[in-house]
Amino acid sequence: MNTERWRGVEALFVRALELPESERARFVDDACPDDAEMQAELRGLLADAPAGGSLRDAIAAEIQLLASDAAAAKLGGRIGPFHLIKLLGQGGMGAVYLAERDDAQFAQRVAIKMLSFGVGSPEATARLRDERQILAALEHPNIVRLLDGGSTEDGLPYLVMEYIDGPSVTAYAQQHQLSVRARVELIRQVCGALQYAHQNLVVHRDIKPSNILVDASGAAKVLDFGIAKLLAPIASFELRARTRTGFPLFTPEYASPEQARGGGVSTVTDVYSTGAVLYELVTGQPPHRTSENAFETLRMICEVDPPRPSAVVPGARRRELAGDLDNIILKALQKDPARRYASTEQLADDLGRWLDGLPVSARTQTFVYRAAKFVRRNKGLVAAVAIVAGLQLRAMHDTRAARELAEARLTAGYVEQGRQALLDSKHAEAAAYLSAAWRRGGRSPAVAFMLARAVETLGPERLRLAEHDGTVWSAAFSPDGAQIATADDRSARLWDARTGALRFTLRHDDMVASAAFSTDGQRLVTASYDGTVGVWDPATGQRLRTLTGRSEDGRIRYRKAVFGPAQDLIAAVHANGARVDVWNATSGERVTTLDNAGARGPDVDLAVSPDGRWLAAAGQGPQVQIWDTRDWTHVVPLAAADVPSLAFDPVRPRIATVSRAGVAAIWDVVDGRRLVTLQDAGEPMDHVVYSPDGAWIANASRDGIVRVWDATSGSLAARLRDHHGKVLWVEFDATSTWIASGGADGVVTVSDRATGARVATFERARGEIKMVRFAPGAKELIAASVDGIAHVWPVHDSHRRFSAPPLGAGCGTDVVPREDGRFLAVSCETGAQVWDTANDRLLATLPGPQPLPPIPDPYPAVTSLGDRAAIALGNAVTVFALPGGAPLQTIDHPALVRTLAFAPGGHDLVTASADGTLFVVRDGQAPVAVSVPGGAITAVGFTPEGHAIVATANDHRIRVYDLARGQVRYELDGSLQPAEVRALRVSPDGHRLVTLVMDTTTVVPVLWDLPNRRRIGPLSTGKEVVLAARFLDNRRIVTTSRDGIARLWNAETGALQQAFLGSSVVVFDAALDPAGAILATAAGDGAIRFWDMASGRLVWVLHAHRSFVNGVHVSGTDLVSRGYDGDLARWALPSLPVASSSAFARIVRCLPRQLDEKTGALVDGTPCPLEAR
Repeated sequence: MNTERWRGVEALFVRALELPESERARFVDDACPDDAEMQAELRGLLADAPAGGSLRDAIAAEIQLLASDAAAAKLGGRIGPFHLIKLLGQGGMGAVYLAERDDAQFAQRVAIKMLSFGVGSPEATARLRDERQILAALEHPNIVRLLDGGSTEDGLPYLVMEYIDGPSVTAYAQQHQLSVRARVELIRQVCGALQYAHQNLVVHRDIKPSNILVDASGAAKVLDFGIAKLLAPIASFELRARTRTGFPLFTPEYASPEQARGGGVSTVTDVYSTGAVLYELVTGQPPHRTSENAFETLRMICEVDPPRPSAVVPGARRRELAGDLDNIILKALQKDPARRYASTEQLADDLGRWLDGLPVSARTQTFVYRAAKFVRRNKGLVAAVAIVAGLQLRAMHDTRAARELAEARLTAGYVEQGRQALLDSKHAEAAAYLSAAWRRGGRSPAVAFMLARAVETLGPERLRLAEHDGTVWSAAFSPDGAQIATADDRSARLWDARTGALRFTLRHDDMVASAAFSTDGQRLVTASYDGTVGVWDPATGQRLRTLTGRSEDGRIRYRKAVFGPAQDLIAAVHANGARVDVWNATSGERVTTLDNAGARGPDVDLAVSPDGRWLAAAGQGPQVQIWDTRDWTHVVPLAAADVPSLAFDPVRPRIATVSRAGVAAIWDVVDGRRLVTLQDAGEPMDHVVYSPDGAWIANASRDGIVRVWDATSGSLAARLRDHHGKVLWVEFDATSTWIASGGADGVVTVSDRATGARVATFERARGEIKMVRFAPGAKELIAASVDGIAHVWPVHDSHRRFSAPPLGAGCGTDVVPREDGRFLAVSCETGAQVWDTANDRLLATLPGPQPLPPIPDPYPAVTSLGDRAAIALGNAVTVFALPGGAPLQTIDHPALVRTLAFAPGGHDLVTASADGTLFVVRDGQAPVAVSVPGGAITAVGFTPEGHAIVATANDHRIRVYDLARGQVRYELDGSLQPAEVRALRVSPDGHRLVTLVMDTTTVVPVLWDLPNRRRIGPLSTGKEVVLAARFLDNRRIVTTSRDGIARLWNAETGALQQAFLGSSVVVFDAALDPAGAILATAAGDGAIRFWDMASGRLVWVLHAHRSFVNGVHVSGTDLVSRGYDGDLARWALPSLPVASSSAFARIVRCLPRQLDEKTGALVDGTPCPLEAR
């Protein structure tokens, strides 16, 4: 049989295998009726195929057979020091062997897991290595221990694990005839193991009876983390995609609906699977019967609710399951992850309450329900009639609860949509959703915070200049700010800038494309498509002159007209780009007509240099033309094609251009050389502008980004992603501090040039923005829109209260030595500054500490009173008076000073050096030496009352010194982590201590119990590098690390309570807002991120600094941030009183977007009456 015929046989064989056996013979007859040879071949192949199986089944069976043979062949072999003696289990991906150690070291039985035959792909190999990494990070009494690992001679990895000589959890329960209570206790152990894994950011994803073994002591052991998912990387462990093999990474009987759909998994996925195992433990069957049809099985998992456990068991057990245990199991098995228990810890807690006969959360805890529980525990005290009355009320309460749940879910949906919109900088949309949630009673601190943040940038219009004919093409303030000029489809108009009253209408016979004031404000020039340029007196509205030129076709339309800076000339460019007409501004005489060679319209531009020397015109042509205004000679043209916008440098003879091809460049006006290419390709650009100081260039791009460039070097300084559509206009304020932009989305934004932080957002316009201009003094701006309205908004920074400029480079350390506070020392390579951040006051400029590489700089210390600062200068510490910085005292050490600290509330000072010398200086007195064994002292601090000193040394001992007695009170042994302590923190009540221990690769916080003088343990989930640890109060600690995650820990037990996920940027510090509801984290990208403490979700991002944000702290109702360049800023924090005020409620009613709760659609809001200036 040739190759072609064999391919035909193969194709028919595959099709036949997918049919029921009863239909295969007929298929063969119909498929090749005239080919006896092919029929015989097909019948022979089908006779050898497994009965009742599909091709997939046949292949799987063959692979399993080969794998079993290969696994059996390994028995008797060796893996390292272990001898393989028995095959314990065989799965699709791996085999597990019982092995004994036979190297004469000691007797030991272990389980060894290896890949099966035929699956040694990179994917499977990586998965086994992942399991090894995960198990190495998990140490829990109910998780099987990893003992060793490695690779075989042929490169396949293996795991050596604790051997559990016991059956699966279901088999154990059956063999020992366990009661329902005992079975529940076993699942509570499993919940504890999974909760520990979840706290370490690991989701198991395959919880089933065979992955839970019970040892001889009755302890449940969770094993097989082969398909576990990492919620965040463990140390350097890379998170890899594991779902491309095509194999389902779950067991259908215990898989959650989100797994069946192929969706994302989370910790509540394990809650579902644990509930499924519990269901089988107490009923003897899984919650869903699997079908031979895989799609039917997945449909049942996703759509069919399992029967109540009590409904599938007989007799006495039914009564035991009915009620609370039914509800607990079914809550764990909810299809919607949001309706399950939020954690396995909550599931374990409810099971514990069931065991204790207490009310459980899986049932609506109405008065009737709690009363029924009381009746069961106190039968002799309650009359039977109370039970009857409670049961009669249950239906009414359940109906109300269902309605309340539906309302709560709808409100939660509005909150989530608002949160996402706020993170996407869609402030009007965010305010609409969040205000709807607020009205419905969703008034959590997080909602108040987000709603205040969304609304405070949506400032109300001060003026709405609406009497226009069609589109408003341009709008500008007069130089003195007293008038506004606008241009529309028929006229220009002059308005009173204070009241918004229309003063004059300046008529043309066609569209007025531009209106511009002279620099002295005494005249206004308009360019119209009626072929005229009008010169007007703004004081009277009288037309002074009508200027016109000539055209080859007799049809002139002027697109833009400008005054020269000396107000002696007026130039106007034709809309088709072909010519530029120039007139004497005084006499009205046409001076010249300039040929703009090759240019086309309508995207044309015209500009005069600030000194009046040069005139430039651009359009949709191959070049930009420049003329010398002294004699109107043609200067060398610029090789810039299709340029819709250009701008002269206000300081140097340069010009910037942008093009429809996405090219942005800076040119020398004199010789036409391209000096800098800002961008050589990209989305089309519509506008470019220089800052008034000549230091910056900004361009508007159709990719929705405003790019800011250094005008000297051409380097990109910032990307402002302020729009959700193309940006059409960009403008600097007079101080070069703020950048305003208008887009096709109808949105006007104002951003801080230096940090990129959004200052204001205006979303009232109903069409694209044609032009944006700041008023003199930058207190407000005007936007021209195609909606026929010129909108005027007041502008103020709704976030920033104060900022101090950068001090220098290197103003931060990796490990934050102490928390920032009101009195803050900013230490840089060039010096140090001390600030009173509550009053934005610089107290002193002092010499900076001397760096001691590789030892981190000894950070300056400031008293909590703000009247002293201490700085380490080599082998000495100098104390300075504040304010002013006068030297008060010098403390000499025999070696380099490593660390220093002031006592809380006073002037007592402790200093320590590399030779182990520790001095205590009592309120300016002579230093007293304290004997400290152990070598160099690496960190010191005071207890909260200031009566004792905590010090760490190189001998890995922590010593607590009594200041009054001058001796050691007690010592703590830190040798379990024999590395240098870089910083320490004491809790506000003095009961807990955190030390930041640094070795060569990691920084780990270690928690200590001071009253009981014991080590609680590390606050760590793996090998993350922790940069700061801060006590939020006596009960909670927050840590920040290089992996971009802030973590919240229980200060009593050291247990992880919350991980604030969603950022991969290094986090340096964190602080809690005054209400205790929002956590602010300082990040390496210059942003401060705000997180809801209750849910751990990100609620807002503030772009605060150009450099890293090294520190944050709360000052009153504000947040103070510190940048790596030494710059400081103070930011307003919204709070519940703000969000509940009448003014706030009024703003919400006046939002530009509102949510129609009947349809769920966003609609335009009704503008509120305009505010008086």
